[in-house]
Amino acid sequence: MVDQNNESAAVWKGVLALLKTDYSWNSFIVEGVAVLPEFVAAAMKDVEGLRPIFLYEDRPDRIREVVFKRGLWDDADKYDDDLKAKEIEWVVLFNDFIKGEAAKYGFSLVQYKDDGSHFDEIKKLCDNDD
Repeated sequence: MVDQNNESAAVWKGVLALLKTDYSWNSFIVEGVAVLPEFVAAAMKDVEGLRPIFLYEDRPDRIREVVFKRGLWDDADKYDDDLKAKEIEWVVLFNDFIKGEAAKYGFSLVQYKDDGSHFDEIKKLCDNDD
């Protein structure tokens, strides 16, 4: 996880530049493993109007299904199942990390739902911020 967080710190420089730029969109979503709660908390001091919502999935069966069907970092059929098992472990640990960090900073957490209802939860959170 340390390597991933170091990579996230490097990627976040570009995300922060986007957030601080006078962009022409009214809003946008930034997603990915580089969006760590500690970086968002720091950015909120300089960037007005951020609405941090962290989406997570912590159901091991669902994580396993996604990793074995799609793969985490590449097409699932391109690498060994032993590595996929390690990816599943990593996802569970990373989700726990993100949930703990988001809670520490008071950010909203929404669990992914197979029926898509997590979008409704996200919309409600955004509407409540207006």
